[in-house]
Amino acid sequence: MQGSTPGTQQTGHLNISGSGLFGGNVGIGTTGPGAKLHVVDGDIKVSQSGDAGNYVKFDYTNTRINIVDGTGTGGGNIGMVGNEFDIYSGAGNDLINFQNGAMVIKTINGNVGIGTTGPAALLHVNSATADAVILVSPGISGTEKDSKLILTNNGGDGSSEGLKIWYDNDVGDAYFDQVYTGSTNAFHFRTQAAGTPNEVMTIQRTGNVGIGTTGPGAKLHTQTSVAAEKGLLVNQIATSGTNTAGLIQAYGSNVGGKNVALQLYADGATTNWGLHVDAGDTIIDGNVGIGTTGP
Repeated sequence: MQGSTPGTQQTGHLNISGSGLFGGNVGIGTTGPGAKLHVVDGDIKVSQSGDAGNYVKFDYTNTRINIVDGTGTGGGNIGMVGNEFDIYSGAGNDLINFQNGAMVIKTINGNVGIGTTGPAALLHVNSATADAVILVSPGISGTEKDSKLILTNNGGDGSSEGLKIWYDNDVGDAYFDQVYTGSTNAFHFRTQAAGTPNEVMTIQRTGNVGIGTTGPGAKLHTQTSVAAEKGLLVNQIATSGTNTAGLIQAYGSNVGGKNVALQLYADGATTNWGLHVDAGDTIIDGNVGIGTTGP
């Protein structure tokens, strides 16, 4: 190199021991370098002495940066595939993909952990210092957009099948939308201490609500197999802690051309009942009209 004309191409190897100073751009494989270091038709490799340890390799053929650990087999790489920017594992699996403004995390035989190094599911969120919170927010100022969580089948968007949980930012309402093309789908609310879950409440697609039963036969159907449990209790407690009034109203309009109603209520006194059935006895406090509204 010594005595060579500046700007001319040199062949062979260049070894620099100690410090070297280049007063301009350096080109390898090119006589017109466009940067401080410009390499054409070749890779760049940065490694430890002897090439046996960790190294970083700029692979121009595959448009990637390879990062390898001391064993020579681990690590990973990042690079471009077509118009996609990808991050790969050492095994060559495409883990994270960026394309058209979207980021896709691909968990090939693996889970994603946020706040944990041992995720137990496809997405595992953990916090050791505060509540583990997943926040869904439109984040658009001046425009009322809704916040939604959609659970659906493989590859679906929830439009034909799935469960949508969403918040209407316009009016402050919250919705649970179940979308399914079948005829027997229902909402099931269950509790589970261990073993088989216990059915607590079922809401059928027809609108029937079952408490203690998965097949409600009316708009509200309660069922229990425990003798000591009450099927339905309506009780109003005053601020003083005493019972004041309980009220049940059941009515239907234009049933067989008539308006039908049933009202059971108490006025708060312990000796007055609208209807009292106890140990087989029926007590009706007041006049009973049959065929008349003014007994």
